[in-house]
Amino acid sequence: MSKERKIGSLWEKESAKGTRFLSGELLINGKKVPIVVFQTSEEWRNEGNRRPDWEILKQEENNQGLVI
Repeated sequence: MSKERKIGSLWEKESAKGTRFLSGELLINGKKVPIVVFQTSEEWRNEGNRRPDWEILKQEENNQGLVI
């Protein structure tokens, strides 16, 4: 894959409570932006076909680590 096409990377992780999610970064305007991606609940997605399957959030950190 050419470097010009690559805009980020994701890693699959699991929280202490067992929730699986993706963590990574996107390159936006030359800056790396840390993100997390969570799958929405099946019940929530079934409310209508306009609901997303995944949600992307900007990752924030504090002195204790990851804050979502």
